[in-house]
Amino acid sequence: MNFKPVFAATAFALTVAGCTNMAVEETAPAPAAEPAPVQEPMPEPPVMTESGFPSRAPSALPGTSATPVGSFDTASNEERAAATSEPTGNAALGTTLATLGSPTETGYWVKTDLVGATQSGSVAYNGKTVNVELRPLTGSGGSQISLSAMRELGAPLTDIVEVQVYAG
Repeated sequence: MNFKPVFAATAFALTVAGCTNMAVEETAPAPAAEPAPVQEPMPEPPVMTESGFPSRAPSALPGTSATPVGSFDTASNEERAAATSEPTGNAALGTTLATLGSPTETGYWVKTDLVGATQSGSVAYNGKTVNVELRPLTGSGGSQISLSAMRELGAPLTDIVEVQVYAG
């Protein structure tokens, strides 16, 4: 038996049957394109001084209600003077990686697992030293440092910094 004519006839029948019930759908016109939003220019970055502090307070981005970092640093002039006086820490406890702690906790402090009880001391970073209160931190994996101490050390607030910790 020759299957070629049977196969050809079946293929033709299926093709015709598939085409007879096809409905043509009308397509809706494409919606009009919305105009692109207007981009506001970015403010100029603050000029950094030798101390690592901006020479002017950075302004918030246009259209936002961002608060400049300086407004969170509420240390008094007396606290700054005490923090930058002759270092009180003389017994090296070690080196730790530190990140910015809670900006709502004011003052000069470091939370670290290098101490078991609150005591006075100091931390050093890139040749600068700041007197701080050393606070115990349970667990491991790094330390936290106050906003005021980070700014006084000139450490980048968004970085993990390596600091030397001294008790005394």
